Amino acid sequence: MFAYNRNSYFAANNFFNNRSGIIRPFRNRNQFGGKLSGRLPIPNFGEGGPMFKDDKAFFFFAYEGIRDPLSNLRTRTILTPSARSGAFTFNRASAGNPINSGGISCPSGASGSVCTVSNLLQFANTLGFANIPLTIDPVVQSRVINQLPTTSNFTGGDGLNTAGFALTRAGNTERNTYTSRIDFDATDKDSFNGVFSFVKNQTLRNDSENNKFTVIPAVDQASINKTFVLAYRRIFSETIVNEVRGGVFESEVPFIRTDPLPPFFFNTANSTLVASLVTFPEATFMTQGRKNRSYNFQDNVDWVVGKHSLRFGGQLQYFQVNSFNEGGIVPSYRLGTGPNTPSFSAGNFANNCTPSPCASGQTSLISTTQLGTANNLLALFGGIVNAGTQTFNADSVTSPFLPQSSILPYRYANHSLYFMDRWSVARGLTLTLGMRYEVYPALRLANGLTLEPVITNPDNFAADLLNPNGRFQIVGGNAGKENAYYRTDYNNFAPSIGVAYTPNFESGFGKFLFGSEGKTVLRGGYSQSYGNDSILTALDGQTELNVGLGSTASSAISGGSNNLNDRLSGTLTPIIAPVFTGAPTYLQNNAPGIGNNIGNISAVDPNLQIPKIEQYSFGIQREFFGNLALEVRYVGSRSESLLRAIDYNQIDIFNNGILSDFNRALANDRLTGNPFCVSAGCVPLQIFREGPGIAGRLGVAPTTATTPAGTLARATFLNNLRNGAVADLARLYVSGGINNHPTVASPTRVPFVN
Repeated sequence: MFAYNRNSYFAANNFFNNRSGIIRPFRNRNQFGGKLSGRLPIPNFGEGGPMFKDDKAFFFFAYEGIRDPLSNLRTRTILTPSARSGAFTFNRASAGNPINSGGISCPSGASGSVCTVSNLLQFANTLGFANIPLTIDPVVQSRVINQLPTTSNFTGGDGLNTAGFALTRAGNTERNTYTSRIDFDATDKDSFNGVFSFVKNQTLRNDSENNKFTVIPAVDQASINKTFVLAYRRIFSETIVNEVRGGVFESEVPFIRTDPLPPFFFNTANSTLVASLVTFPEATFMTQGRKNRSYNFQDNVDWVVGKHSLRFGGQLQYFQVNSFNEGGIVPSYRLGTGPNTPSFSAGNFANNCTPSPCASGQTSLISTTQLGTANNLLALFGGIVNAGTQTFNADSVTSPFLPQSSILPYRYANHSLYFMDRWSVARGLTLTLGMRYEVYPALRLANGLTLEPVITNPDNFAADLLNPNGRFQIVGGNAGKENAYYRTDYNNFAPSIGVAYTPNFESGFGKFLFGSEGKTVLRGGYSQSYGNDSILTALDGQTELNVGLGSTASSAISGGSNNLNDRLSGTLTPIIAPVFTGAPTYLQNNAPGIGNNIGNISAVDPNLQIPKIEQYSFGIQREFFGNLALEVRYVGSRSESLLRAIDYNQIDIFNNGILSDFNRALANDRLTGNPFCVSAGCVPLQIFREGPGIAGRLGVAPTTATTPAGTLARATFLNNLRNGAVADLARLYVSGGINNHPTVASPTRVPFVN
């Protein structure tokens, strides 16, 4: 029997908790259990003797329990009391006269002083913004603001409209582990044993659900692991022993959402913030998990022949990984301003100067950062929706897309044969020689719900990936086997060699250097091995980028655009489930709402080779006087065939003039503060231009106030320019569809960004 306790009563609180007045996180870990073993009476068949025998079978049982009520500190962002009532507070960006008109109050004219808009929604209405309520949207009020704490207790936020909040959340774990074993010696030469293990674990996951302001998180991980093994051992002679062993391991690990599902979320699925401002107080985590099962069968023979100790055998292994995920199946509408929604501009916060008008650069009261906060608050208070997404999943290649859990049943295996000889060549010299043959049948997705690009030439598949007329197909076409990601690799032979040598010099320098017999041992070895430990994660991460089958996200589309102008309390634009009409083309996967001009085309090499690793070592061990010994060893490994991804279509900034023109614009900006200057010393630009893009030119908005069609926002352009982010800038032109890139639909455009 044993028991162990760890208690937070004896621990110190951390500095930040003490500063904020937060109590020490609670913990009271109890770990306890015991073991029981002994003889197991079994019936004595046959005539004579006792009814039961108690010297042929033995049992072992162990139990371990863990009760670990644990809490962790979590931080949140909340609204300040004034913001909860609909006000907006900002620091004056430019000095001027005190202001108290038009809904804006700036008691001081000093730069950096505090200004307020007492009712941001009413202020927006006075500016003529359409469809803006006078009071906070009731859905936002009930599902966000009413759920937020009213008082800050931690640092964080901007100190004007948002503040920090901290709380301790439970992360309790309860685990029960049962292990049992039975050994049975049927005869002097035949023995059996069996092992069964059962582990049940339940944990509150305050890391998976990191939104709510409650002590108990809304995600519970309840896992069950079971292992069952049977073995039979036969002694054929004094020199030959054979063991057959088989078993199954099953692991069920669901992450369960415990809150009821709302009709929709209104923040992005991968963000904990709503309107980029405050922590969304509802759990967005969706039930997901996996159920894995593996089978193992093996036969091993040990055979001693003279100076040779032989060992050979083989094994069969089968793996089933069944993952499921409900993520995204509830519609998610994003609160924010966008191209089609009302939004504030710097001109809406006009400065008041004496003399008038204000000097250049002093015309607005508000900074770019706090203008963004104003628009985020406008979206939050007004319930302005600028986008919506939802994920739909299919059961099979012929079933419709529905808002249901995705199911990914992966199947793979590993089979091997091996032979090893430990040869005592001479006194003090031993050689170990071996060979292992490995086969890893190709990874399969049993339901075939993933796409792969059509590869016409496996020896040059880059050409197919870069073909603008390329198409996708259901996985298995390139491998020539249904649902397989690649062809099975059969030529996996892994040799190994090892040597151990004990020098034996009776006199002379050799004895001085190596000592008497048994004082020094030299060891060295070389081996090869094959493994696909990360192959499932690697290949799944690649092919899931080929959208259109299995799990597919759709956007809410209004008037042909995924930029919405909805209201939470009004009628939200419905999100239509996609229809699988056959494997899509690359162009279709690059469309707005799917790839958004930067769609991915990911392929798995049809001739994928299982990674091979080489290992080598050399060492010397020398015993000196007393209990002193010295060992020096060199160990190394290398591989030239590990799994890796290669991007064949990286952003090109060298061969198209982008980098050169970027540097010209940067030089102009450093000289005058204007990349497009025409004064003395300025260099005319050849790629970027003020105004909409034209053939051979990339457009930049002339001012920061507006962003005309065909242009990149000026503030975005300047930010990337001044930070030296030339590739990021080029990518923005691609993702925005304003790069004049040639496509199948528009083949005559000039490819200034490839």
